[in-house]
Amino acid sequence: MVSALFISPTHVGAPPITTRRGARVLGAAYWVLGVVARSFAVFLMVMWVFVCLCTDAQADRETVRGVHFDGVHALSEDALRKGLVMRSGMPVDRVLVVGDMKRILAHYQALGYWLARVHFPDIVVEGGKATIRFRIDENARTRVDSMVMGGEMVFSQETVQVAVTMTPGTVLTTARLDEQLNILLQFYENRGYPFCALEPEVVFSQNKVHVGVDVTSGPLCVIDTVVFEGNAVTRSNVLLREMRLKVGTIYDRRQVDRAVRYLRRLPFLISVDEPDVIRKGDLTTLVVRVQEARTARVEGGVGYAPQGAGGGLTGAFALHVHNAAGAGRLGQVSWKRTGVGASDLQVRLQEPWVLNKPVSADFELEMGQRLGYSEWAMGIGATARSWEGGTAWGQVSRRRVVPDSLGMGLYEESNLWAVTVGTRVDHRDDMWNPRQGWIGQASFELGRVEGVRSAAIRRLQSVNTQFFYAAGVRSVWAIAGQGMWVSQAGGVPDDVRIRVGGANSIRGYREEAFWATEAGWVSLEWRYLVGARSRLFGFVDAGVLQDLIGRVIPVGYGVGIVLQSQMGMIGFDVGWAREDGFGDGKVHVRLVNAF
Repeated sequence: MVSALFISPTHVGAPPITTRRGARVLGAAYWVLGVVARSFAVFLMVMWVFVCLCTDAQADRETVRGVHFDGVHALSEDALRKGLVMRSGMPVDRVLVVGDMKRILAHYQALGYWLARVHFPDIVVEGGKATIRFRIDENARTRVDSMVMGGEMVFSQETVQVAVTMTPGTVLTTARLDEQLNILLQFYENRGYPFCALEPEVVFSQNKVHVGVDVTSGPLCVIDTVVFEGNAVTRSNVLLREMRLKVGTIYDRRQVDRAVRYLRRLPFLISVDEPDVIRKGDLTTLVVRVQEARTARVEGGVGYAPQGAGGGLTGAFALHVHNAAGAGRLGQVSWKRTGVGASDLQVRLQEPWVLNKPVSADFELEMGQRLGYSEWAMGIGATARSWEGGTAWGQVSRRRVVPDSLGMGLYEESNLWAVTVGTRVDHRDDMWNPRQGWIGQASFELGRVEGVRSAAIRRLQSVNTQFFYAAGVRSVWAIAGQGMWVSQAGGVPDDVRIRVGGANSIRGYREEAFWATEAGWVSLEWRYLVGARSRLFGFVDAGVLQDLIGRVIPVGYGVGIVLQSQMGMIGFDVGWAREDGFGDGKVHVRLVNAF
């Protein structure tokens, strides 16, 4: 039978009515809950007793008052204490004491004291406090008596001896022995034996040691072929060309390392692994694994400066193709608006390895618009990558300036033929987020400008450099400096003055805020690296300029962030000039997307 109850509003707080079967189920549930509760209470009681016993046991043990040493002369006691586990306030533990004895001995051996002895310490207890005193017999440093090479040496003792730096009398340490073995391995690898193996044997005699090295040279290897893995777009012959490594030559580790560094500097490769040497029969294959970047990338940026002279929105757009058809060809189209009535368009093409030499043919076309005049320039040239990390270039260009209706009387129509030469050296350890190294560039332009009324010689010089210093695991200091000078007989016209200010020079000022004939500025930037291509940064920029109104000293500062995301690289920074209020900051937003 099922009983039911109609509940009126006055019965809201009454218990629910269930069937007999439901009551039995509910009773079983209550019984299970009771068992769980009693079991949990017993568990808590056991844990409480265990903690009390442990606390009492801990309270009965002596604690360390101090650690001292007898017989220490070569090292400071503070240096030894820093390497110990047992410290003041800790309970005395025999296992830890034995471990500290081993640590002390290892510290001495690392410095060449192989005959040092550490005795079990005296432990004096007073009032529950223990004083631990280690007794150490340092003895003399162990020095090398002789070093002999043996086995399948291939080369004579006299030839190999030039790679031996561990001469008689040298203090023997593990680090120094490892360094010596690495030097010997490099000696063989640089001469065609990448599979060379060394087996050292060290024989102690009092405070002297005899070092023997058994050499297994392995086969003499000639690089028969180079195989690339991971290059879906870039052609293998292009990568081999960029390595500048000749197939058919004897294996040389120095040449292989240099070839890998050449590959790592290519803009269309993200990473290059250390190559593997594979020997099958009499054939030697060099296997190089690469990770390609996207063939092209799009950059877009927006800037904002508070309304005023030159204020408002600025913008930039660029398309870079740095591996067209998998042949390493470069193409670039960029446009930017730097202010009211000011915009630039640039097209650049580069064909690499002309005549199968590390020389590229360059073509550039630029068009610009400013308040009062327009200009265009075209140039052809060549860039030579003559040495590792360095390039040199030359260019012949023509530039024409035409005033518009607003610039009549202010600007003069002119034509310029110029020759430009320059060099660039890049020794950064990474293109995107360098932690150390430097990069520098210098150029000189000499041209003849012909105006409506006269002709003159124009000179333009530029020098810039940037240094990177690692200040921690993720912290980096970047210090940059740049100088530019322009001169022309009879005075420098406004249309060729050096434009300074904005995101690429002195931040915190609007784009092209200063028009100078002489300009120099420095930048100090602190970076905190949060990823392979992401960072936070703060900066201070300062310069000295010879502007239209005379000598000025602009100073800017600010903060920013660069993040690698699924959309691409996103950059955001805000900067203030020293005379600005908080609401006068200039904002720049940049997005780089590869495809």
